[in-house]
Amino acid sequence: MQALALFMIFAVTVSGILADNGWLPSAARFLPEIVSALVVVVVVALGVRDRFRYVRVEYWAIFVALLLSMVAGVVANTVDPGPVFAGIRAYLRALPLFFLAAVYPFSDREVRQQLGALLVVAIVQAPLAAYQKMHELSFGNTSGDAVYGTFGNAGVLSVFLLAAACVVTGFFVRRLIGVWAWVVLMVVTLAPTAINETKAIVFMLPAGLLVTFWVGAPPSQRLRSLASSLAVLAALGAIIVPTFDYFQAQRPVSEGGGFTLYEFFTDQRQLDRYVNARADELGGAPGRGLAYRLAIESTLEDPVAAVFGRGIGNASKSSLGNGFDGEYVSRFRLIIQSSGILFLIELGLLGVALLLMLHVLVFADASAIARSGAGMWGALGVGWAGVTVVVVLACSYTDPVVSPGISYLYWYISGLLAAHRMRAALQVPQRPAMLRAASPSRET
Repeated sequence: MQALALFMIFAVTVSGILADNGWLPSAARFLPEIVSALVVVVVVALGVRDRFRYVRVEYWAIFVALLLSMVAGVVANTVDPGPVFAGIRAYLRALPLFFLAAVYPFSDREVRQQLGALLVVAIVQAPLAAYQKMHELSFGNTSGDAVYGTFGNAGVLSVFLLAAACVVTGFFVRRLIGVWAWVVLMVVTLAPTAINETKAIVFMLPAGLLVTFWVGAPPSQRLRSLASSLAVLAALGAIIVPTFDYFQAQRPVSEGGGFTLYEFFTDQRQLDRYVNARADELGGAPGRGLAYRLAIESTLEDPVAAVFGRGIGNASKSSLGNGFDGEYVSRFRLIIQSSGILFLIELGLLGVALLLMLHVLVFADASAIARSGAGMWGALGVGWAGVTVVVVLACSYTDPVVSPGISYLYWYISGLLAAHRMRAALQVPQRPAMLRAASPSRET
């Protein structure tokens, strides 16, 4: 089972860019779907035997309610089979990873190996992002959009690295790594977010780190921990902001450059152009704020759409071909700029509320393990509380949930923590890896 988990990490973080560059067959782009199929077989085979006893009933309630809401949206909008299939692929393909740890108890050693593999992936992004930036500059392209590491999207790369920074900080707060190791890892993991010019880092990084420090500190020391986190953020800002400003200065004003990060958030004209500009003013998609307003207005114009949305896949353009495109692709193509807008249009207000409740459960599990757990699990719980906040905020900016590079890892590690909390509550000890490997009942 460890091989499957490590293969999943490779499939969702590295295989895509290898396929894009011809180092793997083009079919390697579908490795995440192959992983999902394998995990479904394992989860069903082992879960039926144990009756999924290590999955909390609250999760089942939300999963069932979300599934019924999706079905209602499909039926109410008479969505064609093609878009429904594409929607299932986008929304549900990562979900089986949540149940994997509930049906198979990974040992502490195996979890450490998985976290080590993810750390290697995070570290590799820095030199690769630097190469991508220099390559684009050599062609006169000053935009940071082409700086995406192995993830194929600059925003998704930033979310992954912010999540890595939260987990590394969790291990530092719990004194499992030293201060200098933490400083080096923070610089390495966050450097690409400065050169790919992810503006939303101004909100996501402080939120993630503040929550991580707060959750990781004992109640009596939280104010002191908050002061420490603010000092850390000031130091990181002293590195990230000048780097961002330098590359922005290289870009012509006609291409959206020529301003500092401070000017972007304080100059009403700059901010208004990014947030509220109409599509004809930008020569393409409308500003993000206007996109949200249009999405809300179109959702509220119909009672069924307001509650259940337009149906999964019904407003999305699928990579599978025209036969899988939704009915509302042409109408919403320019305004779907993030997972949040997509969820609002396709899932409606009920679906968005259920998704938020799901993230609240993940945050509660991470926080509970942070309070009661020691060692690796406590540190991971501390960091994952910050990761949950980053992912929720990122949904309003980019597409972290639909992207396999984020969704698979997020639901897998969330499932690890949820299962660990249940086993601890039921006082089920983790079995050593050697004993489990010798047990035929645990093999797949």
